[in-house]
Amino acid sequence: MAPRPMAALAAGLLLAMAQECAGFSGGAMAPLGCSAGLRSARMEMGAANAGKGCERRKFLQTTLVNAGFTLAGFASKVGAEQTARSEDKKLIDISDEEFKSKLREDVVKNQFMVTGALTRSLYDEKCTFTDEIDTYTLEKWMDGTAKLFQNDYSKMELDGDIQVNKDGATFKFKEQLMFNIPILKPKVPLTGKLILTRGSDGLITSYREVWDQPVWKVLTSASFF
Repeated sequence: MAPRPMAALAAGLLLAMAQECAGFSGGAMAPLGCSAGLRSARMEMGAANAGKGCERRKFLQTTLVNAGFTLAGFASKVGAEQTARSEDKKLIDISDEEFKSKLREDVVKNQFMVTGALTRSLYDEKCTFTDEIDTYTLEKWMDGTAKLFQNDYSKMELDGDIQVNKDGATFKFKEQLMFNIPILKPKVPLTGKLILTRGSDGLITSYREVWDQPVWKVLTSASFF
């Protein structure tokens, strides 16, 4: 069932603002396809990205500046630890046990799905990161995730064990998220499954989030208190 127009419009606005704040918009690959209602709402908002000078970007930047904010003012810096990881020697052909141990550390200690602080040596530099909204490069995902969710409220946890084999890994997750959007700070719960695909050398070549609920329902579940 398609979302009601106002719900879809609210979801589209929240999505547009979140992408703008995190720097995801304009730098990601082609959208994989949200619900028809959300696509329609984003089109009604003038969020289509055709041509130069996205009207959504101009509108949001003007709105934030008028409210006393700038995008640079709340853009998180990528930590020194995260930067150092980009120079790590790749962990090629490690055992499934070691792979699982490092992945668990990223989940439990690093909270990587809400901080962007992953163990980069586990990933192929050409790895693609896909959620229910879009597909991103490694750098874009790390930087954008840190900007979007790194705060005292946002956190993730495992919902069961991590399943690992030579071809990849899967696990279910639970998240409570707060978007770093000025003034609003919307909070949403999110559950789903993460699917990681490994190449012939054991490095992760694909990251794929599968959410338990459609995009519009996740975004319209946002609370502001």
